[in-house]
Amino acid sequence: MLKESGGVLSGAQVARILDISRQAVDKRRKQGQLIGLTQGKRGYAYPAWQFEGGKMLAHLTKLLDALRTHDAWMQLAFFINGNDRLNGRSPLELLRAGELEPVLRAAESYGEQGAT
Repeated sequence: MLKESGGVLSGAQVARILDISRQAVDKRRKQGQLIGLTQGKRGYAYPAWQFEGGKMLAHLTKLLDALRTHDAWMQLAFFINGNDRLNGRSPLELLRAGELEPVLRAAESYGEQGAT
């Protein structure tokens, strides 16, 4: 799942991309503003698709807020898998195309019975 979505970055790599400290990256993860996948004693891995052009993907924070009750792996699955509420397209695909509203509605209903 991770390879198919573009791989992962370390906290240090994310810090360089965003031009912030590693502590600031960790703070954003703890606040639910970034998806950080636990790697045990190796820290966290950050899906690379969250970053484009030296900054965070547009509207990512808003969508992660809607997904805050789900763990990081479920959040990752939401973004990269096809979604029935989006005619089988992935939320990430629509988000990159600038279609926030349908993705936000899908995020708000993610995990409800019958919602994927």
